[in-house]
Amino acid sequence: IDGCMRDRPNVEKLDLALWLRGWTPNYHVQTSIYPNAVNVPIACGGVTVIPGDIIVADDDGVVVLPVAMAAKVIEESQKHHDWEEFSREKLMQGGSLQRYYPLHPSANDEYEAWRKANPKS
Repeated sequence: IDGCMRDRPNVEKLDLALWLRGWTPNYHVQTSIYPNAVNVPIACGGVTVIPGDIIVADDDGVVVLPVAMAAKVIEESQKHHDWEEFSREKLMQGGSLQRYYPLHPSANDEYEAWRKANPKS
């Protein structure tokens, strides 16, 4: 919500995922609570959000992803996840932090061999 809400205790009981600018005690009359616009680009937190964008949010923050970038972000995220899994295994085996996190170029051949031995389904 690009604005504030009131009645926080009651709203929190609804168990809705809400991200908004804040809470206010201000009362709105019934005729002034209509949205100004729907399905239009907005700026929120210095970021432009366009209808159709993918939004991922949790208590730590919000990420807005243009739908045109989704496939590339998924691909890069999977690569990152894979090398982190490899690095975690190596570190648990006593490997060097400098070599495995972040993955040092000298460990690339070892990582590629691990990927071939651990294909994703």
